[in-house]
Amino acid sequence: MGLMFDVGGDSRMLTTQLRWLIRLRWIAGLVALVVAVADHWWLGWFEHALPIGIVGVVILTYNTILYWLSQRRRLFWRKRHLQIAWIQILLDMGCLANLTIWTGGIQSPLLGFFVFHMVFASLLLQRSTAFGMVAIAVALEAVHLKIANQIPSLLLERLVFVGWGLTLFFTVYLANHITQMLRSHYAKLFKQYRRNRLLAKQLREQQQSMAQHEKMVAIGQLAAGVAHEIANPLASMDGILQLVQRKPQRMNTDRVGHLRHQVQRITQIVQKLTGFARPADYQWEVVDLFRLVEQAVQMAQYDPRCKNIPIEVELRSESGLVRVQPHAVEQVLLNLLINALDALENTKFPSLRVCVDCTRTWWWIGVIDNGSGIDLGHQDRIFEPFFTTKPVGKGTGLGLAICYRLIQDQAGRIEVTSRPGRGTTMAIYLPQNQ
Repeated sequence: MGLMFDVGGDSRMLTTQLRWLIRLRWIAGLVALVVAVADHWWLGWFEHALPIGIVGVVILTYNTILYWLSQRRRLFWRKRHLQIAWIQILLDMGCLANLTIWTGGIQSPLLGFFVFHMVFASLLLQRSTAFGMVAIAVALEAVHLKIANQIPSLLLERLVFVGWGLTLFFTVYLANHITQMLRSHYAKLFKQYRRNRLLAKQLREQQQSMAQHEKMVAIGQLAAGVAHEIANPLASMDGILQLVQRKPQRMNTDRVGHLRHQVQRITQIVQKLTGFARPADYQWEVVDLFRLVEQAVQMAQYDPRCKNIPIEVELRSESGLVRVQPHAVEQVLLNLLINALDALENTKFPSLRVCVDCTRTWWWIGVIDNGSGIDLGHQDRIFEPFFTTKPVGKGTGLGLAICYRLIQDQAGRIEVTSRPGRGTTMAIYLPQNQ
């Protein structure tokens, strides 16, 4: 079917079709040559075994030239593909007309092979040109019959000749009709494919925008903690500067070092925030999974609630190198930690752990809390976009849906295990080898 999809006169597709015809011609030339040799030495079916063999050699010769042009003169081949299609079909029909004369004339078993060339003409040429090939084939065969003095004299033979010509005509008509239908269908599929690609691109852009929005939501939730983290070193620096302002002689190397240390603390906090808040640039890297977990936990600890709910990290394996998109995984972990903190708000003895373990094929990251848990009726829906059990204004319903997609992009999966009133385990599975 791929041979018929020459949509819009695509030269590359037509070139493929012409090369396919060359491959078929090797078979035709070899068959003619083998039949001629076999007939000359053993069969004795035809009187013109030698001319049949010569035609086989001629077919192989010009096919070799065409093959050479298709491989070594590709630019010439593409610019002249329509002319080359004409030449190929005319040469084939000329050789076939000679073979029919030497194998029985109007009663030759090879006469039906003209049908194949009509199909080729319908595939390779325009509709009007393909019908022109029918007239050329009929005229070519008539001329050869005239030269060989084999013009049909009986009414039945003439009817056979007319029926043969009509067969070629209707072959072109039907083949061209089918080809046009397939081309039209292919054009619709291609249009739909382009539209789907555009929609997929728009969907990716919207997903990236939503992921970026969720980042900013997370930063908003951490804002109070971040402000406190920055306020502490600023207060320390202000105290030293006030002392120096009153007593300049008290400025010494220790106090300068202390000031620089506080500046570095603020710089690190700002760098973490800006690195997390920038638009997603999800590049694949081989990273230390343990380091990713630690960074996410450090970000989550800016949340004021972490003063009363410490986050425990449990690493159950010795090394954690994995090929992922690190910013995506870090965002997922931070979202899960913030969700866990939300679930622990009304818990008397809150506990929040992050565990990392591995099997032969998977890395497992568990975010485990003993909070309020998730109702059984909601567990199948928590990854749906815009589904949320939080009060209005406290959740968009996009966080877990985005987490689910981001982990899928890592060729992994995310699962939930929860018992109402007893806590929740959000498990991330990442492939070890990818």
